[in-house]
Order: sequence, then C-alpha cells, then structure tokens
Amino acid sequence: MRIVSLVPSLTLTLFDFGLTDHEIVGRTPWCIHPAGAVEAVPVVGGTKTPTLSKILAAKPDLVVMDRDENPKAVYDWCNEQGLATFVCHVQHPSEVPAMLRDLGEAVGKLTAAETYATAIESLLKSNPSVAQERRFR
Repeated sequence: MRIVSLVPSLTLTLFDFGLTDHEIVGRTPWCIHPAGAVEAVPVVGGTKTPTLSKILAAKPDLVVMDRDENPKAVYDWCNEQGLATFVCHVQHPSEVPAMLRDLGEAVGKLTAAETYATAIESLLKSNPSVAQERRFR
C-alpha cells in the first residue's frame, strides 16, 4: 500500500502502526515525527496547499486527510482523480479509539490500531474527566 498523509499527527500514527517510508510515500513539511524515519518520506506540500501533481506522482493507494486541517477542495480533487481517501474528524477524546481502528483497517494494520485504541480507552476510563470535559477545536 502507498499512502500520502496530509495530517502530521496521523503520519506519526502510521509509523507507530508499523508502516515505513516504503508505504508512506508523501507527507507535509509539518510531518516531522518520528524523527529519523519521516525524513525519508517526500514532502508533497502543506496541509492547506499540497502540490497536487506531487500527490499524483506518488501514486498513492490512499490519501490521509483531516476534515478541519485539509481543504475540501483537496478532498474533491482526490475524488476526481480516483484516489481513495481516509478523512479523520475527531471532535472529542472518546472518538479517538474508533478513528484509530478505522485508520488501522484502511491501511491493513488493524492489530496495531487495536493496541493503541485499547490503551486510549483504558486511559479515558481511568481519567473520566478527560473523556467528559475536553473537546478538540
């Protein structure tokens, strides 16, 4: 699988799932983690203004995006080009485990995703104030 990630936090997550620069073939300049590994992944432009020709040249099977971070026009362009997308839209900490599972399924790393999702569920369960009071913006 070939993945372009336009979301810095999810680029790190993809590496955490066990993917490498052989599968992650495009990123933004703000995708700086994990240091020592991500530098091998070519930059395809910023989160708001990716270079569409660089995305196409990477020949991705999947473009990872965030609804709030990336413009809808980029999503629409991906669809017009026939590129599959994974669009994240987490609004609350309690939504993170499901998003991780969905991402893991999309990239063929469901077992790794389940490990992270379960750990976050445990954290939220042991810290109910985090799960109940905080919302992402």
